[in-house]
Amino acid sequence: MATLLVANPDGEPRRINVPEDGETTIGRKSDNAIVISDSHLSSNHAVMRFDLESQIFYIRDLNSHNGTRVNGVRLGAEE
Repeated sequence: MATLLVANPDGEPRRINVPEDGETTIGRKSDNAIVISDSHLSSNHAVMRFDLESQIFYIRDLNSHNGTRVNGVRLGAEE
């Protein structure tokens, strides 16, 4: 299982385990697999998936208002 580190301006990053099967949704709404209560996140913000063949995680922004960043780089609409 992989770990997602979510930046926390008030202290240590939050560590969240991410399953390596299927898609994992991220957002503020309670029906997401990963719920993050942050006003900068959209209700349905992004989706992550793990590719078994390449052993790589992919993330896609779901047209969120503030966008999605990985290592400080804002993502486009593609994975």
